[in-house]
Amino acid sequence: MNDVRTARARRKRSLGSQRPSRPAPEPRPADEHTLADLGLLRDLMPYLKPHAPLLLCALALVPVTSLATLVQPYLVKRTIDAVLAHPDPSEWTRMVGLFALATLVYFAAAFLQSYAMQLAGQRSMADLRRQAFRKAQRMAVSYYDKTPVGRVLTRVTNDVDSLAELFASGAVMAVADIVTVTGILCFMLALDFRLTLIAFLVLPPLGFAVEWIRRRAREAFRDIRARVSELNTYLSEQVQGVQIVQAYGREQASQIEYDRINRDYRGANYRAIYLDALLFSVVDTVSTVCVALILWYASVRAGLLRGDAGEAAELAILGGGCLVSSVYSNDAAWTERVALSIAPWHGRVWIGSDKMAEQALAPGMVLPSMIHGGPGRAGGGEELGAMRGLSFYLQRVALQGFKGQIETSFGERA
Repeated sequence: MNDVRTARARRKRSLGSQRPSRPAPEPRPADEHTLADLGLLRDLMPYLKPHAPLLLCALALVPVTSLATLVQPYLVKRTIDAVLAHPDPSEWTRMVGLFALATLVYFAAAFLQSYAMQLAGQRSMADLRRQAFRKAQRMAVSYYDKTPVGRVLTRVTNDVDSLAELFASGAVMAVADIVTVTGILCFMLALDFRLTLIAFLVLPPLGFAVEWIRRRAREAFRDIRARVSELNTYLSEQVQGVQIVQAYGREQASQIEYDRINRDYRGANYRAIYLDALLFSVVDTVSTVCVALILWYASVRAGLLRGDAGEAAELAILGGGCLVSSVYSNDAAWTERVALSIAPWHGRVWIGSDKMAEQALAPGMVLPSMIHGGPGRAGGGEELGAMRGLSFYLQRVALQGFKGQIETSFGERA
């Protein structure tokens, strides 16, 4: 008789009566979250120890993948220098070969690292699921009278799958990212520490934004797991007691209750999606600002924004020379230095003021009356007889611009 009453009481829970909405988990202090996470990791250790060789193999490959990742941009730089700055076919061939080797090493190491890590994770999770099922069978019947079956199923399936993701894209990948970022910072500081410090200006606001989003995302994902457990519990109850629900005509009430649970679950996902989108937009915005700061500083270093005239001339000369170049500045001394520095590499130099930079005609316009030299077709069409023939072998450059601007910069030599 007692067994019948117990079964009847369990059936009544599946009638779909109106229940108040389950509140979201109360936020806990950050220290309490940290201690809870450390406790979870400590509880996982017995399941990881049997697969320690695979984990150690994955960790051992972290420096290899990081180094192969770091060396590729440096090889690209050396390749560009071998083609443009200091043309050297043998150096270019060697850099291309090294880049291909680095790519192959990264592919092999990354594959082995990911395979070993996920294999260890899946084996550990299989042991954990087996242990959870064994414990579920040993639990007293009174435990299942108090605990919905759907919640137990969620713990054994969804929560274990969430732990499996820790191995797929979590622990070792986080270590690999830390090693890679550290290597990138070392390379950046070695190549140009001043440019690296400019890039570091965006780190404080980025760190503050990520920490703010992380705290809220943590609660959002916890809420999602709680809502999934509630949804699975209700579905399990309704499916098991569907005959009772239909017998008492509770279909409409069950539908209303299910809509409420589904709406809460959807709202929890909306919050997580919002925070995820906010994180990506913040990172993209900060990345754009960082690139803008680097370009600004590089322009100043190159002399394009009132920087050093010698560096501006070196930048213009990197192209190997051309028919026409332009110099716009109100600084007479700066204009003179740049024009004289780039003159051997250009047939004609257009000189103008800052105001003319956006209004002047294109410096490459055809001017038949001008006689000028320089690389390419510059100087073509001259008569080469007598003195003209001798003067053709002299290096010359034509200064083009307004008379006052040229006289201000070059004085009597103009």
